[in-house]
Amino acid sequence: MATKQEILKDVCSHANRQVQALYPNLQLMFIHHNSGNFHEIVSTQEHALAGHPAGRTAQAILEKNNNREQSGFIGMAIHHAVKWFGLASSDSLLALFNINADEFTNVRDLRRSIYHFTWHAIDLMEVRKKKEYAAKFRSGPMIPKRSPMNLARLNLQADIFSGVMCALEGEADAMGTLARQRSNDSITPVQARRAEDYPFPIALEPAQYAFEALTAIKPSKEKFMHFAQRVALEVGRTFEDQSIREWWAFSEPAQDMAWRNYPAEHILGCASYTCEDPLVRSIAHLVSDITGIAPEDVLKSGTSYNAFAKSNHNQILHREIAEKTFEDAIARGVMEESGRPLITAANEQNENLTEGIILGWCANALQAAGRAFENALVTGISPAQAARMEFMGTSDIPTWESLKKMGDDIIDQKRKGFGVTMGHVADIGNSNPEFAPVLNSIRVTMKDPDYVRKLEAANDLATRPTVAPAGPAPKGPAPKTPAPAPAFIPAAPAPGLGGGGRTSIRNRTIMERQRRQPQDTQSGDNEITE
Repeated sequence: MATKQEILKDVCSHANRQVQALYPNLQLMFIHHNSGNFHEIVSTQEHALAGHPAGRTAQAILEKNNNREQSGFIGMAIHHAVKWFGLASSDSLLALFNINADEFTNVRDLRRSIYHFTWHAIDLMEVRKKKEYAAKFRSGPMIPKRSPMNLARLNLQADIFSGVMCALEGEADAMGTLARQRSNDSITPVQARRAEDYPFPIALEPAQYAFEALTAIKPSKEKFMHFAQRVALEVGRTFEDQSIREWWAFSEPAQDMAWRNYPAEHILGCASYTCEDPLVRSIAHLVSDITGIAPEDVLKSGTSYNAFAKSNHNQILHREIAEKTFEDAIARGVMEESGRPLITAANEQNENLTEGIILGWCANALQAAGRAFENALVTGISPAQAARMEFMGTSDIPTWESLKKMGDDIIDQKRKGFGVTMGHVADIGNSNPEFAPVLNSIRVTMKDPDYVRKLEAANDLATRPTVAPAGPAPKGPAPKTPAPAPAFIPAAPAPGLGGGGRTSIRNRTIMERQRRQPQDTQSGDNEITE
């Protein structure tokens, strides 16, 4: 059975041979790595590029992009050689890709991704043919910098190209599988890619129709890539900018809700039943059909945060939830003769901010009401009345617009892969004067004795050593010989590859403690010297 590295090399070499049939002076180099070691491969394998005329330029491109983790197309290195005293010239181009082997579990997913990335290089080859770019990119690096619209359109064409190529090579339902992946990405929190940039689901039907027409002419294997390129261009041209914007109108609020931990069926229900835009509703039904996820009937399931609703829906709901939160907390406070339930409710709201949950946030007003309740117990006035007056006087600070903006900033951090803690939320609050009420409230929570005890208890649980079993440990298997480091496959002759729930208090605690603790100063043999 072939190893994973051999499979990776075979798939990438196959793509390279097909591309060179279309563009003889273009060579694809796929750099195989694992998570966290791409920069090491780039820094130690410079000699692998020496055999290509554009090798130096390629190495410079890699060194500027050596912190990559996600697989993708990096850029193109171009060498322009002048011959016969300027009477002739030739170009040698090297397209660079990084392939993180940890992202792939089967060869079909790998092949679809390789063809998708390959389209990005093909597109640059076509761009370079245009007069306005021919002189600009005659020699040196060619790094794509695209607007959101151009990137979405390019990814749509790349998915069509990938789906057609895989289908021609025998993968059953290649385009349907790819459309399900993109559709699922749009309604779930996926960090690896922005769902808004992949509108292929809206092109699935015409792409399948074009593929059926293509199979009728039975193209030879040597012509697969030629015809796949034609289909990608022709189908891609049928979708104007407005079609991409319609996908954004669905995917952007869908992602907003997905990253706030709302389930996919609820997101589809909000889009299908409450959105006023009929085109967004049609895309929601399309995604539902592709994924097989039925929309929830949100009209019967009660009110909740809804990124697809009218602009004032969430603002009104925010006020209603804030008032209900206060009423529930004050009722418990009167029963217990304590302002503690109000403080506890405020702490819970501040903790929920780490998940971007802003609807009903009124922690600053709850804290003020809790203090007023305790003071009233001492002075002899009605605690409930004092707390209510204090709450009503501060509950409109901050505004819903400010809270929404802060929630968006928190979600943006989550989408970038950061584990958001209370400390991170405080940092976000410190970045904008509008967030001052939230920042002050978070500081109160972080100093609250009950909250501190909760953090310490969770931290103790997380760091408690595991008790070793009595008696000798069972003898385990002999340690395996470490696997060799991923290699960097040379470019010539055929380039291949080298080598809805909330975050738990326990996890938040660990991250918060790590954020607060200063790094230990190293000394002795570990000291860094110039």
